[in-house]
Amino acid sequence: MSIMKQQFIAFIIAANRYENNIAVVNNSFGAHICSYLNVDTIAIYGGQDTVQEWASIWGENKIIYSDVSCSPCHLPEAKDSPYDLVCLKQIKPEMVLKEIYKKLGLVFNPKKVRLKNIIK
Repeated sequence: MSIMKQQFIAFIIAANRYENNIAVVNNSFGAHICSYLNVDTIAIYGGQDTVQEWASIWGENKIIYSDVSCSPCHLPEAKDSPYDLVCLKQIKPEMVLKEIYKKLGLVFNPKKVRLKNIIK
């Protein structure tokens, strides 16, 4: 990602800091800048890198990942995965929604949430 693009993303996140309660991001620059700006961050990590290596160090962050034996694979592209991206496919939308609810101080009841309407 270019420096210009990173600066633009940082500006957008900073500008929206007080309008957003939670950021759901992947293991990227967004995770680090959100946690630095003290936005409650839920980061989804694939198996390419380890959580210990790249976890954000600021704020209250929740990292969702699959502890699979082939991680870290350090593969450059998803299509190169010999295990069909098991590290990401094990992370279900319900897992992410549960963490969002928790950060909002709500109780997640999967029977009352219609994922078909949320995830297309």
